Amino acid sequence: MKKKIIFVALIFLLLVGLYWFFTHSYIEITPGANDTTNTSYTITEVGSQKQTYFTSNKPIKKLVKKGQYEVLAQNGETSYFASAGTKGFLSKSTVFVKLEQEKSRKFVGDNPGACMFNIGQSLASVDCGDLFSQLKLHVPATSKQPTYTRTSTELIDGIIEGSATTNQGTILLLRSSAGTNHTAYLLSSDLKLGNKVLLSELDSENAYYIQPYKDGFVIYDGGYSKILYYSSLGSKSEAITIKAPDDKKLTPGALYAQGNTIITSYSNDLSNDVHESGNDKDPKKPKSSKKVTTVLSINTDNATKQYKFSKPIFSARLCGTSKLCILSNEKLEVYDITGSKPRFVFSVGGVNRIDIVKNTLLAVKNNAVIGLDVDKQSGSIQYSFGEYQYCGYANNITYYTVCITTDNQKSSALFIDPSTSNNGSIDKKILPLLDLPDVKSLSVYDKYIFVSPDLGEVVFNEASGSFGYDAATKTYVNKKINQAFDNSGIDKNAYQLINPFK
Repeated sequence: MKKKIIFVALIFLLLVGLYWFFTHSYIEITPGANDTTNTSYTITEVGSQKQTYFTSNKPIKKLVKKGQYEVLAQNGETSYFASAGTKGFLSKSTVFVKLEQEKSRKFVGDNPGACMFNIGQSLASVDCGDLFSQLKLHVPATSKQPTYTRTSTELIDGIIEGSATTNQGTILLLRSSAGTNHTAYLLSSDLKLGNKVLLSELDSENAYYIQPYKDGFVIYDGGYSKILYYSSLGSKSEAITIKAPDDKKLTPGALYAQGNTIITSYSNDLSNDVHESGNDKDPKKPKSSKKVTTVLSINTDNATKQYKFSKPIFSARLCGTSKLCILSNEKLEVYDITGSKPRFVFSVGGVNRIDIVKNTLLAVKNNAVIGLDVDKQSGSIQYSFGEYQYCGYANNITYYTVCITTDNQKSSALFIDPSTSNNGSIDKKILPLLDLPDVKSLSVYDKYIFVSPDLGEVVFNEASGSFGYDAATKTYVNKKINQAFDNSGIDKNAYQLINPFK
């Protein structure tokens, strides 16, 4: 009996050992040749979000369970991000670290509305679904005046259905307040409406959306009953027919236009579908609790392919070489679509939004915007939020805008240029000024930093016979502000601190 027990125990231990051997692997991280200082590493298990932290300046191996992992290396304001899939049997996945700088950023407006529109190098914003008369232009600051907002002087009004950045400029789609027609305009940087085109082919009782497509734009309704392509404002429309899935239980969801491709989604659960023409502040979508089927129909130059998924899909983009990137339940998933069925490649967790800017996939997380080379399964942080919170996003083809907010609920818009490296991190260096008790408010636009000091109540000055701020208080407060500015590390040759009460 004793021998039998020992034999069973040995078999059990052998099975446990084999299972452990089957379910564990190594991730080997090799720093770049020039990375001689300690780099901070975070290994995150996709799905569970379990994280391992460590620092090293030498190659290092970490034992992990079989699965999908994110490896993030950070050294100061440089970073490297990679996806690593491990297959068990103590196999090894190698990550070669190549640190890169974040991308340049500049402030372009205070407290933007939920829907942001990039018009050339200026920003306009509005609450989504509001009237054109409420659209605010964030006027650039000068050395004499901080940024402010103003509305259009046009007498024309209507509900903003969306905008599209094209070779012709920014096209704005308006629905009349009475719901009788839809009109497209060319929107100038000073909110002037030009080249008015009444779109008589659109149904007055339906709502429509607009996105850039090919050289012009596409306008469509939520049910895909009408999808029209315009090569330019004023051109004759061209109808686009999308092949629907054979499963008639699936209903139209959202449409994503990208280059010469249109991706349409059909699903039995539309709780996660959002049309992307509005560039809103990314409300959190509830995770579906039922069995979900979603079909993506990809139409490129009238050739259509369809792919079926058993999950809700919030957004979709063609990416890399013959790959499809989807966003589902806050997870980016990448599939190879060279075959008849999508083949899973890798995933990244905790993602709020995906987009393509300058052929790079952007994965917007709560703490960073990551630029990914999908084919290499790696990239770097283009923008880290730090002490800020993410509050919105808008795309302008060659650059993009992020909304950031602080604990005091003040928000700002930043233009991020992926083609230029970060220099100065102005967004991080103004935080000590923003947190200074002696600062009542702070407004930054491009190179101008306007500060409003807290000087207390006005007092009567007997010498001048007028009311004003106490001179001693003014001297004391302004000295503290100047010291904070000097200690912030802000480049005085690049940025100008302007205090109207100095």
